[in-house]
Amino acid sequence: MKKTSTVGKSNRTVMVLLILGLSTIIFPLYMTVVIAFKQPSEMTNSISGILSLPKVWSLNNFKEAMEVTDFWNSLKNSLLISVLTVGLSILIHSLMGYTLGRNKSSKFYRLSVYCQRYVCAFCDPDDAACKADGGDGACE
Repeated sequence: MKKTSTVGKSNRTVMVLLILGLSTIIFPLYMTVVIAFKQPSEMTNSISGILSLPKVWSLNNFKEAMEVTDFWNSLKNSLLISVLTVGLSILIHSLMGYTLGRNKSSKFYRLSVYCQRYVCAFCDPDDAACKADGGDGACE
């Protein structure tokens, strides 16, 4: 009598799902790269024209996009906002963490312990130590 393994079937199912998931990432990425390097004259309505690689790889589309959209000014603004946001976030949260750590009798410290337990339990629901730890809020 021949035994059938359920592990093998499960692995095949997972493999098929992973391949389908990968194709949903690879195909749009391929199309993005191919279209970015094609000349407008190479873009046709036929499927073979859309999926084919460019005859001549060119960076003219990138140059034109940078000129039309004022790319460098937009990049400068994005970097400025990102750097300021991260810097202020680090400063504010460091000060808040220091204050909460030094003043364990305040209601905000108990709130921070509750939030820490919630986040810890959310990240690892099988970890019983988060739910049964002491008053210090440390997840072990």
